[in-house]
Amino acid sequence: MLRDEYNKLVDEFADTLYRYIVKMTADCELSKDITQDCWLKLWEISNNVDIANAKGFLFQTAYHIVVDNSRRNAVKQKYLEQITQQNVTIQTNEDRELIDYYLDKLPKDYKTCLLLRDEQGYSYEEISQITEMTLEKVKVTIYRARVKMKQFLMKGK
Repeated sequence: MLRDEYNKLVDEFADTLYRYIVKMTADCELSKDITQDCWLKLWEISNNVDIANAKGFLFQTAYHIVVDNSRRNAVKQKYLEQITQQNVTIQTNEDRELIDYYLDKLPKDYKTCLLLRDEQGYSYEEISQITEMTLEKVKVTIYRARVKMKQFLMKGK
């Protein structure tokens, strides 16, 4: 497949593919990413794909990426629920309730990283793998979560 043929396919199917993915995911940003992944995969194997089969390849690829993504997110969600349900020994129930209350006020990424690091004892590298964030992003997120928790706890006492 030549570049001109590829560009013609993009012009012809890009909007249709994107709308299909949006309907499957109900998430515009995620749909943009998946659409780009589909076009990238088509480009990577463009020498082996017949132009007549390109549309089918794109939609099949989109389907598989959406399914993989939803399975991955389901596993993450289940894991996060298990983490938040585990009890950690804290001096009093009042302290635990206060901490839980303020943890729920944190953004999801802050809460996840903070729980993985401080309650579960995971290393920064392990948290990076679990959350699929960069190592630097994990470190910054944990720092900001701790600062925010400190602010919450200082106001609460």
